[in-house]
Amino acid sequence: RRRGCGFRHFFPAGFASIYPALAALERDGLAEASEVAQERRPDKRVYRITGRGREALRERLMQAPARHRVRSEFLALLYFADLLPRSRLAALLDEREREIDELLAHVEQMLADPGCPPTQRAVADCGRASLVAQRDHLRANRESLLALAAGTATEEKEVGHA
Repeated sequence: RRRGCGFRHFFPAGFASIYPALAALERDGLAEASEVAQERRPDKRVYRITGRGREALRERLMQAPARHRVRSEFLALLYFADLLPRSRLAALLDEREREIDELLAHVEQMLADPGCPPTQRAVADCGRASLVAQRDHLRANRESLLALAAGTATEEKEVGHA
């Protein structure tokens, strides 16, 4: 049995995508579910991969390309920083730094878990290096990034009242 240490630091997935996928896996015999009673909470549905599911996963891993795609709403906004007032850009930089710090805390918890498998530890360590580099870059270049923002305080007022 493989214990999962999580992967939200590199592949975020929400409940809206996870539960339909789990239901489909169960329907196709690739996973099985059981109800687990909880005290003072609704019963929990726990999913486990089946032998057939494990084989299907192996087959898929053998076929999957090892592309690295980055989709970042933050970077898209930064790309158009010259259209943003300085105050909005500063808020975006602050928000991204907070998000990075939260993800780093999650990764550090994973790395501190002695039960985290070596492969997942390697991914978490790589994620940590990437997140630290992003955070350090934003901190070191904050003023030059803010200088990209549209105009002066007067222009900020005009944008805010448009």
